Amino acid sequence: ALSSSIRYQLLSLVWPVLLQGLLSTIIIFTDRLILGGYSDEALASMQASGPLLWSITSLFGAYSVGVLALIGRSVGEDNPTRAAKVMSSAVCLALGIGLCLATLGYATASNIVSIVIDKEISPDAALLAETYIKPVILSCPLFLLGTLCTVAFQASGDTKTPMWLTGIGGLLNLILSWALVFGTLGCPE
Repeated sequence: ALSSSIRYQLLSLVWPVLLQGLLSTIIIFTDRLILGGYSDEALASMQASGPLLWSITSLFGAYSVGVLALIGRSVGEDNPTRAAKVMSSAVCLALGIGLCLATLGYATASNIVSIVIDKEISPDAALLAETYIKPVILSCPLFLLGTLCTVAFQASGDTKTPMWLTGIGGLLNLILSWALVFGTLGCPE
């Protein structure tokens, strides 16, 4: 059985991660609500690009598990020099992988869309899917860096900072998505 101090430590580490996951889900949900309020084609374009983006997210998640283990081990061994080396190596590799994915994905966006979309989707939705995928794919290096920063905090025992950053990022995402989709706050539609 777990002692009460271990239970407390586990809960204090786990609840921010759970809340961060919930916030991430809310971000995706609000994006879908906003696009659905704009047009059926816009929502269909996000749905059509979903499998590709989920695959990229899964690859980044697998990469981050390895980084989490190595940084966590270094922190547990009280070896901040090794933790810093792991993180700098991970960042360099992440930037390389992210830039390759961004370049390849942007150059082949129309081909990717034609492969992953449902053949019943309207041509307008297919065009919007390509328009949606291009900037998202270009953000791969930043997305991977954000994932690595989250993992570095978590591996060092700080699960609250990533939770707060996800919440702030989600709020910014909501405001910017609303402004860019509907052309409010002086942004183009």
